[in-house]
Amino acid sequence: MQAELYPYNTPPWLRSHAATSPDGAVAAVITEAFEHSMSNPTVGTLRTSDGLELTKCNPAFLWSDDSRYLAVPRWCRRFGLFLRQRLAVVDVAARVVYVSRFTHWLMLPTRFAGGELEVRVSSRFGISGPWREPPLVLAVPAALDAFIQMVGAYGCRTDAEPGAAADGGA
Repeated sequence: MQAELYPYNTPPWLRSHAATSPDGAVAAVITEAFEHSMSNPTVGTLRTSDGLELTKCNPAFLWSDDSRYLAVPRWCRRFGLFLRQRLAVVDVAARVVYVSRFTHWLMLPTRFAGGELEVRVSSRFGISGPWREPPLVLAVPAALDAFIQMVGAYGCRTDAEPGAAADGGA
């Protein structure tokens, strides 16, 4: 079997992904992800062993080094037309999901240590352009004050999008 070529061998295009928190307490998995349209990144349902089920997620998720947070890009419609990503941050200890107000064509969490989340962000021209430099760096939990809290994400309906006011920013 031949290895897939770039970009299909990178996290945003993975068909599945599983990761256990560094302390071994919670497992997160997207068992089956599909391209959201031909030759584009994939989308699936993120499930955690503690009861979270979050739809429209990309398999490029990453645990924080303290096992409290899980960062995952989540697909949304911008202006009802464009498929973009928001950054979702799951606070496992508080059982709460926060979703960014900002959107980008594609995001890739690359490092989550010491309270800093580093995220690669796609070019403003779309997913085929190079990643922006420098990467987006967020201080967690402080940055979550600017995010939208998803009510009832654990064990309740999670397919609702944040309000129209959250569609601002790019």
